[in-house]
Amino acid sequence: MGTLSKLTIAIAGTLPKEPSQIKKWVEANGGKWSPTITKKVTHLIASKEAWKNAGKNATGVVHQASDMGIWIVSYDWFEDSLQSKRKFSEKKYTFEQLKKEGHKRKQLKRLGAVVDGKKFVDGCEMARELTGSGTSNPAVVKRKPRKSKSVFFSASSSVPDTPFVSSSEDLRRRRADREAAEAAESGDSPAQTQTQSSVEVEDACSSQLCPSSSSAASVPVRPVDASKKSKSPLSPSKSPTAAPAPAAEPQAKTPHIKDLYHYYLDTTGFEYKIVLARSDFSSCSFARYHIGLLESHTKPHTYCTVIQYTPPAKRAPDSVNVLPTDGAQPGQRNHWPSFLNKSTTNNTGMQQPQPQQQTISKTGFEVPQPLEAARLQSLISAPVPSLEAPYKALICPMNSAFAAAFRTFRHAFRDLTLLTWEERFDDSNRSLQKARAQQFNIEPFLYSKPAKGMPVGILPQEAGYLQGEGSENESGYVRNAFGLPSVEKELNRDGAIGSMIYREAEELRKRKEEELRIEAEALVEARERAGFKRAEGQERARKPNYHAPMFNGVMGRPLTDEYGLYRRDVVVGGGRGGDAGVLGGFKRREVWPRDREDTYRW
Repeated sequence: MGTLSKLTIAIAGTLPKEPSQIKKWVEANGGKWSPTITKKVTHLIASKEAWKNAGKNATGVVHQASDMGIWIVSYDWFEDSLQSKRKFSEKKYTFEQLKKEGHKRKQLKRLGAVVDGKKFVDGCEMARELTGSGTSNPAVVKRKPRKSKSVFFSASSSVPDTPFVSSSEDLRRRRADREAAEAAESGDSPAQTQTQSSVEVEDACSSQLCPSSSSAASVPVRPVDASKKSKSPLSPSKSPTAAPAPAAEPQAKTPHIKDLYHYYLDTTGFEYKIVLARSDFSSCSFARYHIGLLESHTKPHTYCTVIQYTPPAKRAPDSVNVLPTDGAQPGQRNHWPSFLNKSTTNNTGMQQPQPQQQTISKTGFEVPQPLEAARLQSLISAPVPSLEAPYKALICPMNSAFAAAFRTFRHAFRDLTLLTWEERFDDSNRSLQKARAQQFNIEPFLYSKPAKGMPVGILPQEAGYLQGEGSENESGYVRNAFGLPSVEKELNRDGAIGSMIYREAEELRKRKEEELRIEAEALVEARERAGFKRAEGQERARKPNYHAPMFNGVMGRPLTDEYGLYRRDVVVGGGRGGDAGVLGGFKRREVWPRDREDTYRW
């Protein structure tokens, strides 16, 4: 049922919508439309002007509807009912009710200022009664003294007025008194106490860092009076206030790459900022690579290529020692690589001590020369990226040409996805990527194409742009020439491509097993039908008379005529029994199959 079902509606006056449109809405919601006022009309939608002029025109439409007892409502009733999809009550939308509400709003608006002023005055009176404030009188109200009820004090003496002191002022006063008393007890000035404590802390720190006597003697130490009380080097200073630290000189801001470069946009609006992901089902996370081709703000433009690796959520990096080794503290980085501690072994498995030239380092420790050489080499060489630590690097340096930066961008994309940059447009790239991953036994990263309608970039071969440099056998390409971490990860069941290959191999194996099973069952069934139920290699036992015909008569094997029908020879004359022929002679016996084997070779 519609919203206006069982209702007949008419209109009067000028309404916000045309009568034709109102008629369509009424009929579409189950109501009936009446162009004139009749007894069947239930509601009259009138304008405010038509309702006001009803008293002047006794023959008007509104006057007739009022005499017939028809609901006279405003256009808001019709609109609200259609929007809420239910018929609203007519009483709130009659013009009499609207007139009353208008008078009430005017009265409240007129009395609003008076009511607000009265509320403010009442609030001030209540605040004055509760707290003694709330007025604009600036006089300070002093606290009245109370009479003491103690037995040991006389009640005749008056209690003096107690001035108000804030808690912060009282705290500062007590702190100043305490610091002054401590300074007087020690007999030193605050500056001397601070200087002495700072010197002792410096001596203690230097002695901890330099255990050898030569290094400890090189640290200058101020003489300390022995008569003064010794203090612990780690105890806090008792000076009232610490000396203000010297103001640090303003340093220039370290330039960031984003201050000089932005991501490159081609003519189609594609931003060369891609994300490659590789799933890791064992940890329910992803390993991600961000590759970006950057362009300088200034002209002429220069370019560079940046790459960032985020490992999956796994254990902490191996470069941090959880347990202390070789006297190191827990949590410290091991600066000596583990491979430097290896020594040669003989055939029996015993370690062979090798003579090593000892050297003295600056810290006073005796370090073998090969270890020192390895340490110096590690200072000038880049560290090997870890598979479980984040990695960020510029694989193409800044201020490079576009051709070099874009070539580096494509090579990095190919290292990670096993696809050339141009093969990303091919719909069959997933099967090609799977075939290459299976060939190289590498779990590749996956590239997700932009959404439909978004720019996807241009092909380098368009308009002869970098022609011949985007093929599969691109000149100058060397796999993983940048030494990126987690590129040579082997295929396994935890990756998307590896799991797909394993799943397809498992399905193929099951399919072949099913085919072999079906063939074996068919062969067994065929052998059973042919009578080969016994195992292979056994000779079949022959029954007697296996060469005899299947249907033998009394006279032997029946004869057939030229039409293939069985016939029987009738004996004519003679008493020689059934062996006589048609003419009374003897019938020659047909050779049996056993006799035929000697005569004929089957």
